[in-house]
Amino acid sequence: MIKEKPSTTQPRVLDERKKIVFQVWDWAEDGKMYTTNQFIVQEMNGEWKTKHNSTQYRALLREDINNVLSATGFKDVEWHFPADKGYYQPMVTARKL
Repeated sequence: MIKEKPSTTQPRVLDERKKIVFQVWDWAEDGKMYTTNQFIVQEMNGEWKTKHNSTQYRALLREDINNVLSATGFKDVEWHFPADKGYYQPMVTARKL
């Protein structure tokens, strides 16, 4: 993500509730922080309403996380990616020995 700096997510349409969910990401100039703006567009009583929430995140490199885990005594570090696990973000597991 840090290299590509995506600006949006694909809209997800939840048909049963006539709801559309997507995000717009605003990256800081240093490329290390970004603000996620989440939009929820939903039909309510025949009108379309939009809700917006935003949160600021810090983008971390796997190498940096691996180094911190190793330095604090974790072993067997393993990364799990969306294509393999179905969760939208990478996950990491490790064992403290």
